Amino acid sequence: MNLFRFQFPFCRFASSVKGIISPHIQSTAAKSARTFFLGFLLLAFGSQYAEGATKTWNNTNGGLWTTSSNWTPNGVPASGDDVIINSNQSSSITDIPTLSINSLYISGTCTLVGNSKGSGNKTLTIGGNAGTDLTVSTGITVTIGSNLNFTIANNAIATIAGTLVVNSGRTFNTNNSGVVTTVTGTINNSGTVTCTTTTKLLFQSGSFYTHALDGGIIPTATWDPNSNCTITGMTATSPSG
Repeated sequence: MNLFRFQFPFCRFASSVKGIISPHIQSTAAKSARTFFLGFLLLAFGSQYAEGATKTWNNTNGGLWTTSSNWTPNGVPASGDDVIINSNQSSSITDIPTLSINSLYISGTCTLVGNSKGSGNKTLTIGGNAGTDLTVSTGITVTIGSNLNFTIANNAIATIAGTLVVNSGRTFNTNNSGVVTTVTGTINNSGTVTCTTTTKLLFQSGSFYTHALDGGIIPTATWDPNSNCTITGMTATSPSG
């Protein structure tokens, strides 16, 4: 004889024999079952609700990254969020902190500047999206400005179809495990582009790499026969790489 019957989805218990189990015990058992069932649902399906928010920059005049009203919906991007900048900026977007975001999609020309507070430069780490993690769209220019570096996270994908400018003293790091950065546009490097593996940086046909500094290192990459590498900044020291 089955003493209990367990019913989904309402987790109701019923006694097969009236009077054997008191109402108090039945109520306690039912609550325990509901708690167990809800816990199971959270473990099984909760991860799909743990995704970050999507934050879109809503200004065209630059401004502080850390100002909540510059973002739609209101609020500064947090770790794990998807960030969109889709309008040309007349001034720099400033005060960017060290932060790991899920993705960065840029379709408006802009200069991004790190927070100058505290010691050291700030790093924007990009990766975690199911598709492309960093997108620099065709026809626009993104400049990595003062106090800021970009790092492409493990197993992330970056696509540079427009122009990425790496200013002097700045770093674009595409050297982590499993990373692939594909360039169909231009990288204009006056700082450091970090890559030591050919499979992690791909210059496609018609793409450009401009080495605009004295010395420095030309990144290891896969170069299509119709890609272009131009050295413009050499004054005393030849680049290595």
